Amino acid sequence: MIQFTFPFMLLHISIILIFSMFVFIARMKNKSQIHNVFLWNLAFIFIWNLGHILEVYTRSIFGFTIMYFVYLWFIGLCFTPVTLLFTGIIFAHTKLSFSWKQWLLLIPPIISYLVIITNPYHNLFYVKFSHINNEIVYGSYFVFHTVISYIYVLIGLYYLIFFSIKNSGFYSKQSLLIFSGILIPFTVNILFTLNVIVLPSYSTPIAFSFAIILFWFAMTKFQFLNLVPVAMQKVVDLISDSFIVINQDYRIVDYNKTLINTFGNIFNIKRNQNLIAALSSNQDIDMDTIQLMEYIKRAKYEKKTISYEKHIESGDFVKHFAIEVTPLISNNQDLGTIILFKDITELKENIKKVKQTQNQLVERERLASLGELIGGIAHDINSPLSSLQCHVKEIHNLSREYEEGIEDPEVTPDDHREIVHEMQDNLNKIEKICGRIANIINSVRNNTRNLSADTHTLIDLSYVIEDLKILLGHELRHGNCEIDYKEDKHTMLMGDPGKLGQVLTNLITNAIQAYEGNPGTVTVEARNTDSEVIISVSDQGEGIRPEIRDGIFKKILSTKGSKGTGMGLYISYSIITGHFGGRMWLESEVGKGTTFFIALPRDFGKKKHAS
Repeated sequence: MIQFTFPFMLLHISIILIFSMFVFIARMKNKSQIHNVFLWNLAFIFIWNLGHILEVYTRSIFGFTIMYFVYLWFIGLCFTPVTLLFTGIIFAHTKLSFSWKQWLLLIPPIISYLVIITNPYHNLFYVKFSHINNEIVYGSYFVFHTVISYIYVLIGLYYLIFFSIKNSGFYSKQSLLIFSGILIPFTVNILFTLNVIVLPSYSTPIAFSFAIILFWFAMTKFQFLNLVPVAMQKVVDLISDSFIVINQDYRIVDYNKTLINTFGNIFNIKRNQNLIAALSSNQDIDMDTIQLMEYIKRAKYEKKTISYEKHIESGDFVKHFAIEVTPLISNNQDLGTIILFKDITELKENIKKVKQTQNQLVERERLASLGELIGGIAHDINSPLSSLQCHVKEIHNLSREYEEGIEDPEVTPDDHREIVHEMQDNLNKIEKICGRIANIINSVRNNTRNLSADTHTLIDLSYVIEDLKILLGHELRHGNCEIDYKEDKHTMLMGDPGKLGQVLTNLITNAIQAYEGNPGTVTVEARNTDSEVIISVSDQGEGIRPEIRDGIFKKILSTKGSKGTGMGLYISYSIITGHFGGRMWLESEVGKGTTFFIALPRDFGKKKHAS
């Protein structure tokens, strides 16, 4: 009669649970490789349990053991270790491409099973068989089988434990479930094999069944079979940024190869080492560990990534890093912190070079513009200076004539009055000439101030245009052009008149040159809206070709061949967008002309000055 002892009842419960789990996973859609190998685990453990149940029932009914059922459960005993090994390997590497090396792992369990079913002829696996462990007498091959099985199981379980800890932390529920699932069958099997306590032969498959059930909870509750190991070494070593993973006690859990390549020469890193001690190992490095600890605490408190920049220097090691501190939190449980070091040294150097290049371009364009202006100004000043010299020479001649006529009785008072009148006429002309020269100098002062200064004042656009008419007088006369300024109302705005003058000088000069010496008019128009002033500079020249038009503000391009630097519009666009916070665009049609538009916000200068 069958005795339903507690272990035998557990055997029934375990086979029902294993079968239910098998059906559930088998019906899942989009199963991965690890799901499939897990099904093989369940299948062999089910066979293991089923064979024991059939063997116990038939022995109770017929009074003797039917060896076919023993051979059935030995299938599970022989092949479960190899499926556990494959489960661990696939869990660690996400996917396994089976080659002949992996298939060779099946040879030992196949040999073991062949030895078992042929045991009556050689007694190599067991000399005496029994369903109670202390009555079994093992053969010489059993030791080899046991060692191989333990090696398979230990390697598979090592992968499961190691990578589950890396995935979710040492104290996570997933890791604890997997560890417990491993500990139960391992302990029972050792107790069974060494005859520490009396156990039935089906105690080991029952223990493995409950291990699989714990794995099941880890899988369903904590996505055990759906995780791609985030700490998989081959993957993290390919990451270009260095990182360190620490636990709650600031001890180093993991790091990647990039970290060693980057910092290996200035401080030593070891797993389970205190992070602060590791960073402080080189006294020449100013890592500011107190600051780092504060950021770690802040990141945990705010539950978000905290970023900051740090310059690290030690001997020949000089680098800039963007450091990201990210807390590792799962189910509101603090698992540790990952510290990412992004090397931004090259980026910093590039930004520095870009700023230097930009400053050089601005200065070069400013000097080029000044050179053109000075040439025209020199011509404009030279003409009145020549007239001034003539009038001064004429006054000298008249004064000498007046002095000689004082003692001459033939020189009448009317003659003296005529000489004085001519002298006054020359002085009036000199005064006008001096006023003209003063206007030119004043215009130069207004439009060639320090362009790197951040000056904000109220600009009267009509005054700026009048100054430019004087400054560009030589260009206008040489190009047979004139400036026609129009505005819908008196236009005032905030900003730097020098920078605005530089931009308008460039646009007007380009418009003059567009006529190529033919007579023409450069139309400057200002339209006022509630929020901005729109200034346009138009010509009726040859226009700009479409292939040049699209990149004319964002590249250093010249439409004048060797006569132009190609920087004028590039710098002008930078000034309008950067200094004034405005917009700049153009409309052009080949053969009909070009219009450049500048939109300047009225209160940008006030806001910038206030901030």
